[in-house]
Amino acid sequence: MRPNRNCFPDSLIECFDGYRIAIEFLNRSWTESDQLGVTAAFCKKRRVAFVDVDAPEDSHFTVMPRLDLVTNRDLGYLRCHGRNADWRVQLGRWACFR
Repeated sequence: MRPNRNCFPDSLIECFDGYRIAIEFLNRSWTESDQLGVTAAFCKKRRVAFVDVDAPEDSHFTVMPRLDLVTNRDLGYLRCHGRNADWRVQLGRWACFR
């Protein structure tokens, strides 16, 4: 799967002119193979921080790999999920009882 290059139009980023912004990509295809370089260049060109996620390692397409990717030296953003690999199982059990 190739990410849709139009899902973050420059006009949207321009709405936040004057603010430091970070983008969390929610599909690992943004970081696979040659796409990682394209994604990094996209963020660097616009001075957008790439959100790194500390989460359990998993091959599911919504679980991002751990990366050391700096795209804006003025802003870093790390989202901490924790490393409980059973989080989806636990969430599923909880959701069944709601």
